[in-house]
Amino acid sequence: MADYTASFVSDPRIAFNKVTGKWEFEDDDGSEMEWGMVKNTWVLVVHTRLSSLPSIVHRPMSDTPPD
Repeated sequence: MADYTASFVSDPRIAFNKVTGKWEFEDDDGSEMEWGMVKNTWVLVVHTRLSSLPSIVHRPMSDTPPD
């Protein structure tokens, strides 16, 4: 089986994240990807912001204490 990751160290857009244990790639357009070891391909990373979550997550808590 080929070691695709051997060439990653020579590309300045690719870095190994010691926290996640994954290779990360930032494209010139700002897209971020992680290396998928199962299929040996780059997988797009989708970041979600709290502002894009449904409004139910952001509704205020009730002033009445729980029973």
